[in-house]
Amino acid sequence: MIRSWMICWLSAVVLAPSVVLAQSSGKKSAAATRTLDVTAQKLEAEFLKGVADLASSYEEAGDNEKAKAMLQAILKLRPDAEPVKEKLKELEESVFTDQQEMLDLDMSKGWVSTGMVVEKGKKLRLESVGSYKLIVNDSLGPEGYQSDSDELFFDGAPMGALIGMVIPPGTVASHTKGKGPQPFMVGEKKELGPQVTGLLVLRVNAPPGAKCVGRLKVRLSGNYTKLAEPRKG
Repeated sequence: MIRSWMICWLSAVVLAPSVVLAQSSGKKSAAATRTLDVTAQKLEAEFLKGVADLASSYEEAGDNEKAKAMLQAILKLRPDAEPVKEKLKELEESVFTDQQEMLDLDMSKGWVSTGMVVEKGKKLRLESVGSYKLIVNDSLGPEGYQSDSDELFFDGAPMGALIGMVIPPGTVASHTKGKGPQPFMVGEKKELGPQVTGLLVLRVNAPPGAKCVGRLKVRLSGNYTKLAEPRKG
């Protein structure tokens, strides 16, 4: 928890005056400046303690996002506070263990909905395992597949690789180069902060006319919201 190690760190803060606060402006007497420095240092320590207590309370309440915001506020005042940096890193990593979902995806269906909504800028981790067959029965010329094709074939990833796309509300899972929602490479592992909020969909990067047979398992962890399943009957 934050509270235990923060007490030790705050004790050190109280004993170690800020360099900036300790500087004399030269406009007041040394005695007056020292008095002001002591007052400023006391106020700073009280502020840090209050914010640290809030961070601890938010963590205990299960709101790690607000706990992180409090720690980031401390770092703005004390950017060299290593214990705060370490705790912030621990909280940022905790989202990947606190919320996980294992998906079993049929690769024959093209774009497959994960049933998860991801939020712009909020970190997400995808890990995939498994194998499938990619069967291509196309007639090609010496230039092969054209990268400027408007078909569902993404030239930003190897053929057959797992790719993803975030579909904002009111749009569909279609892709034209440079327009609409853009695919991204997933492969075996991908960590990202989505550029938009929307539904996460996945597929393999197959050219037009290809047939995919098999399934991949994808572990989704981090920041996402599971869509409510429709009621039956």
